Amino acid sequence: MKKVIGQLSLALLLALSTACEKKDEKVNEPAKEELQKGEAATADAIKVEDVPQGEQAKVVAEFPDGTKMTMGQVYEQLNLLPSEVKDRPFSKLYAALLRRLIDTHILNKAAAGLGLDKDAGVLEQMNKNAETMLQKLFIEGEVTKLLTDDELKKNFEELKAKLPKDEMEVQLKHILVKSKEDAEAIVKELEKDPSKFEDTAKQKSIDPQTKANGGSLGYVRKDDLPEAFAKVVFEAKAGAVLPQAIDMGPNGFSVVLVGEKRPVEAPKFEQVKAELSKALMSKYAVEVISKIKKQAGVEVTGLDGKPIVEKTPEQMKEDAEKGVKKPEVDLSKLDETMVIAKFKDGHTVTLKDVKEAVKTLPPQLKAAPFGEIFEPLALRLVDMKLILDAAKASGLEKEKTTVKKLEDVRSATLHKAFLDKKVVELVNDAMLKTKYQELMKLLPKNQMEVRLRHVMVKTKEEAEEVIKDIKSGKSFDDLVKAKSIDDKTKEKKGEIGYVKRDELPADFANVVFSAAKATLVPNPISLGKLGWSVVRVEDKRPIEPPKYDEVKGELQKIVEQEKIVEVLEKLRVDSGVKAFDMNGGALSLKEEVPQAPVPAAPAA
Repeated sequence: MKKVIGQLSLALLLALSTACEKKDEKVNEPAKEELQKGEAATADAIKVEDVPQGEQAKVVAEFPDGTKMTMGQVYEQLNLLPSEVKDRPFSKLYAALLRRLIDTHILNKAAAGLGLDKDAGVLEQMNKNAETMLQKLFIEGEVTKLLTDDELKKNFEELKAKLPKDEMEVQLKHILVKSKEDAEAIVKELEKDPSKFEDTAKQKSIDPQTKANGGSLGYVRKDDLPEAFAKVVFEAKAGAVLPQAIDMGPNGFSVVLVGEKRPVEAPKFEQVKAELSKALMSKYAVEVISKIKKQAGVEVTGLDGKPIVEKTPEQMKEDAEKGVKKPEVDLSKLDETMVIAKFKDGHTVTLKDVKEAVKTLPPQLKAAPFGEIFEPLALRLVDMKLILDAAKASGLEKEKTTVKKLEDVRSATLHKAFLDKKVVELVNDAMLKTKYQELMKLLPKNQMEVRLRHVMVKTKEEAEEVIKDIKSGKSFDDLVKAKSIDDKTKEKKGEIGYVKRDELPADFANVVFSAAKATLVPNPISLGKLGWSVVRVEDKRPIEPPKYDEVKGELQKIVEQEKIVEVLEKLRVDSGVKAFDMNGGALSLKEEVPQAPVPAAPAA
């Protein structure tokens, strides 16, 4: 039982996280009326013309030069938000929407003051970003036409049929305290009278998210838990307090009450419709793009002068698993004017265009051999051109909502150019080093980390067989290659890399951090529904704080973000703008700057 309890902390933290999310959804009593109004603002946009004229005309901000902003403009900003954000109560979004409206006005003037609204490079980027938005809106619109309610219901029924039958879920509650001794005392007290659990949680729990509701973590399914944890809680009787407290690492120790069990009900279609639509977007987007390409009949040529045969995602995955590599390319021997694709309107994509597109890739892709990234990049350039042509031909860019969204993108690009220019003037190396010293003081002292390798298999019996094979002299590397089902580590000899104690469940951490270097963990470790792991501890070392040069890029982002907030706040103050809340009272436009995370050193 002791071994089992040690593996529970990760599952409990997940359940706690879910409870926190649910709690964050609640609103205070005075906001109920606004919540009801806000709930109407779902994926169906609120049309400004449907808002009463008196409400639309209500002044929400005014500048010394007489410029006024109205509630109608705030509602227009609401309609530009993604549906998942727009679903939130309007009262929760109002201040951010008004700040955005005010900042747009202020930044437009500030950027124009520096002549950035006429800068050729900025204008080019504004148009590029607007085209990207137009492409996105077109694809979303075409997919929406395909994803009718009937089509969504068909996918919903297919997914529902795959759900496990007769699945159960269990209710969990917990009391979080600082020390093991406190937790054990509570366990003894509650074993006599579990009915006092909620009152004890309200009195003694240090978990602010669940304390007020008696420690409730909600209902959890068996498949959401590590196998050992699931076995304990699903075998326990309703109302039983687990006999051992769970080590939650730096958070403390948790006393757990197992509540009632009930069958898991399949969600209703309307409950998951929005999420299902989002999940299917990429699949149906591929269909839309394939149809456009088929109608266009554009042929894309490879570096060898032969037509590129586009592969399906499944074929690409198979090539990756087989280690199929493209031949090395000597770019110095290739003509940059070589035409890769030609469109009906005479537009061409050349090798030079593909090389320029490489500059827009993330660093890890930018560093890849050109031969490896050429084909997908060339095909992407062709796709983007075809989608843009189709979007313009559809008349989408002339629609009122689209015009507003494209203007918003252009404005955002202009604002970024202004803020980038101002921040470059403000940020220097001395600031980065000061921030580095501040963050280094927050790092815990004398921490260790271990380097792990593993063989992952489906069952405990298979894992035990692997351990026997290793003890009999078989190579760990060979067993990884032959038996591991972990695609991410299989080709790297099972390498997981260096991990810290607080990144692991308590029982797991105790085992691997107690082991010597080059030691095989004697028993398999459950990974829940993923399977079982045979773990080898390769190395142990003190955690070295990252060097300044290693995290300079991250520090730059942190300090730049802080300076952007400062620049915006100064602009707001200098503008003399007065902002009003939904009831007409004064509204502060000051933003809270979130605490910067401590940058981690690059993985070894």
